[in-house]
Amino acid sequence: MGIHSVGTVRRNRLKNALLPSDKTMLAKQRGEIAECTAVIQKTKIGSTMWKDNKLVTLLSSYAGKNPTSQVKRFSKKEKKSINITCPYIVEVYNKHMGGVDLLDANIGRYKIRIKSRKWYMKLFYHLLDITVTNSWILYKRVQSVNGNEHNMSLAEFREDLAVILCKQGKPITPKRGRPLVPVSNLTDRPVLATFKGRGKNIFIGRQL
Repeated sequence: MGIHSVGTVRRNRLKNALLPSDKTMLAKQRGEIAECTAVIQKTKIGSTMWKDNKLVTLLSSYAGKNPTSQVKRFSKKEKKSINITCPYIVEVYNKHMGGVDLLDANIGRYKIRIKSRKWYMKLFYHLLDITVTNSWILYKRVQSVNGNEHNMSLAEFREDLAVILCKQGKPITPKRGRPLVPVSNLTDRPVLATFKGRGKNIFIGRQL
C-alpha cells in the first residue's frame, strides 16, 4: 500500500530468516551487523540484527543496514567510551520511535526489581515506575521553561525522590497497647489507705 514501516521484532518470529543464531552473534564483537531480505506480497522486507548491549532485531520495508554510522557506547573492558558501528535502520527507529517504546526504554534502565509471585504486585511496581518516569519528564519540561540548562538524569531523579520520601512524614502505624507512664508520675500519686492482709500489704488508692 506504499506505507513505510519499521520496528523491532522477536527473533523467534523470524523462523525462516537467514540470520545467524543468537549464540553466533553474541560471540562476535560489539557493533556486528547481520542482514537478510525477503519479498512478502510483492513488498521487499529487510531484517537486520545488531549487537549492542544486547541483540536487537528489526524489520523494515524501506530501511536496512546501509548507510552505517558511528555511535558512542561505554566499554566496561576499556573503561571508556568507544565508537561502534550502527546500522541505518536503528538510527531511523530511534528517530521515529513512539512514546510507548521510549517509556519502556526509560523504565528498563532503573526499574523496580523486587520479585513477587503475585501478579498484582508486579502491576503495582510497574505503575510506580511509570509514575516516576513521567514525573521526570515533567521535571525536565519545567526546567526547560525556566531556562535551567542543568537537568538531573533519571537515576539522580529517582535517588533524590527516594531520599525525600524517606524523610517525609511520621510512621502511620499506631503503637499497640497502653502508653507507658513515667515512673515519677506513679510515685507522686497519693495512697489513700494501707492495711495488712494475710501476709500481704494491700494498697487502696487511685486506679492507675
